[in-house]
Amino acid sequence: MFSDQKELSQQPATSEQKAEQSPQPGAGPSNTAVAQEAQRTRQSSQPSAPDLQGGGAAQFSSSVPVEITASKLRVRTEPTTKTKKNIIGRYARGEQVATFGKKGNWLKVNHQGQEAFIHGRYAKPTKTAPKETKQAAPAPAKQEPGPSVQDVVDTGAALGDAVVDPLSKVAHWFTGLVHKATDGHDEGCDHEDHDDETEVVKNDPVHNEPAKTDNLDDKNQQKTEPAPQPQPQPMPAPAGAAQLKDAGLATYLANLQNGHVDAAAHALAAVEQKSEAMAQGAKDNRNEEKRGEDRRLLVAALAELRAKIGSVGPGLDDAAAAKARAKLYRAAQSIAPYYSQGRNMDILETADNTRTCNLTSLAMCLESMGIGPSAYAGSTSKVVAAAKVSAWAPRVKKAGGGSGSYASLTNMRMPDFLQLCAIAECANGKSSDAMLAGGRKAWDRILSMNFLRKLAGHFGVSGSVHYFTTSTDEEKKGRGHLAGHGKKHRKEAYKLILARNKWEQSGDEKDRKKYEKLKKNAADVLGTGKSKIDQRLPVETYKRSIMEQVGPELDAGKAVLIHMAGHYTRLQSMNDEFIVGDDPGSYKKANMKILWEEARALAYFKSRIVFG
Repeated sequence: MFSDQKELSQQPATSEQKAEQSPQPGAGPSNTAVAQEAQRTRQSSQPSAPDLQGGGAAQFSSSVPVEITASKLRVRTEPTTKTKKNIIGRYARGEQVATFGKKGNWLKVNHQGQEAFIHGRYAKPTKTAPKETKQAAPAPAKQEPGPSVQDVVDTGAALGDAVVDPLSKVAHWFTGLVHKATDGHDEGCDHEDHDDETEVVKNDPVHNEPAKTDNLDDKNQQKTEPAPQPQPQPMPAPAGAAQLKDAGLATYLANLQNGHVDAAAHALAAVEQKSEAMAQGAKDNRNEEKRGEDRRLLVAALAELRAKIGSVGPGLDDAAAAKARAKLYRAAQSIAPYYSQGRNMDILETADNTRTCNLTSLAMCLESMGIGPSAYAGSTSKVVAAAKVSAWAPRVKKAGGGSGSYASLTNMRMPDFLQLCAIAECANGKSSDAMLAGGRKAWDRILSMNFLRKLAGHFGVSGSVHYFTTSTDEEKKGRGHLAGHGKKHRKEAYKLILARNKWEQSGDEKDRKKYEKLKKNAADVLGTGKSKIDQRLPVETYKRSIMEQVGPELDAGKAVLIHMAGHYTRLQSMNDEFIVGDDPGSYKKANMKILWEEARALAYFKSRIVFG
């Protein structure tokens, strides 16, 4: 893997390198001290890379670039593979990364402003500086003056074959690490070359029992690694950076040093603050909904924010601009306001038949894009006619529609306004009879994704319908397995999800026991019991398909309306561990965290509408 390292460490320094590396008068140890250090280096059979104690590059005067050799290398908050919860990202093969020292067999990196670790076996030193050098590195630890790595370079014939430069010394350490890691038996890995992680490692030296089959991680290094350290906190954002909830994101954006990015970041911070204030007011007002003029201002602010995000690009290369926009768009989706269908106007939503989860989810998708009732470009006269039907007028007034004038109707909650728009779309005239007939037609039409897409078009938003697929040739079969499993287990899955969310929020022991009891009896729901869903559609295959297909949609600022088993919801965010959805079924389902096996049990992403 590192066949070029020996050659690199033995390569004589050029005259230019010698000139750069020679100590300046008064700026380093004497030549004698340097020679002694070089002699010690030659005598060491296992040279060590700089170790970080308390953060900072203790012996590096600057970062050392490495190149990733695994197809996908996990980035972790701690130098341990005992858990997947410390995974915060991945580097692709060929990607160049700045390192700032080592801890055991791990290399310390700065990942999006946060101190993190990658396994040294799957990286090799390179003389090319990584592209992203603007990220703030951990601050160097304060130490007494002494020889640095650069002081060990050749200053003349006195050093002979001890000529090294900082990079070749690191290469020597990498070579030692690889030899040590592969001495006796294969060490395992912390990369993801396989399509799925289902291979069984025959012997786990830590537990002396068959290793778990869902985590092909490094084993040998766990023998000597230190006890897990407290979760590192993101590095503080530079002065002048936007005060975002995610300090790591704030640091990343600030370090791009781009005016368009800064404008978008500060707009995001302002919307976050407005959303937080409104959320508290909503809780004080008995529900999770943000309402009234403040909500309209929030939606307008989201529109301005998205415009600023869309302007990001000038001054950055295409890849950096796309990455910055993706991070900003995803953050914006997480603060879009929530609606509960249980509070919808009682026209197309009744006490006996709750069927407006579709319109409610559409309302959340539109508002997440900064679009409210005032953007409607359909037949406004038909909307007014629907509001004035004698059977519906009292309900419209109660829902905030006032006298039924169009201006007052645009002050209604978006899901209620959409009910009137759906009736107007289905009506063949403006009379009360025509409107009543339109209402009966709309009762069925709102169950169609194509009708929802058409309705969104009246707000200037294009939409496309997509169905769940896998990367195999059995796409329809996979979609059928997902739909069948969700139809059978949706209600049980919801109970489990709500119980886990309640426990994670409260931390109460009673809530934990209730969740564990439900989980114990939910083997079929999660695919670990008699259910054959794990054989038909493994959760890793399901997750990978969604991440590959839907991830780019979120990165591009699209709004995603999810159709699952008998229900609709809005996608807020997703990552390798879980999904967050805004489910209109109950205010308890706002910001609902859903694990991937739970999402499969709901038939999440059976189909979806992508807006924007």
